[in-house]
Amino acid sequence: MSDTEKIDLSKLEDFDLMDELFDRGYVYKQIHEFDTDELIEELDDRGYTVNEGTDRSDDFLTLNKIFHLRREGRSYDELLNTYLCDKLGRVI
Repeated sequence: MSDTEKIDLSKLEDFDLMDELFDRGYVYKQIHEFDTDELIEELDDRGYTVNEGTDRSDDFLTLNKIFHLRREGRSYDELLNTYLCDKLGRVI
């Protein structure tokens, strides 16, 4: 193939493009290869906030329970009020 011959990049497979970039000195990573700080920085650059130091599992469990109670038409007011009081220091 000559240097002046045009290549239609859309016809190349993903792995061909990745191999070419690797050959040119670019490194590509799978998402699991990034450390936590890199992921947080990327999310921050995209305008998202990551709440470090909070126990997200407790929050998730409480909100999930409220969701399911509400979906089932059961009372969730007391649980919601407790959650809001714990997080905001006030209730409705």
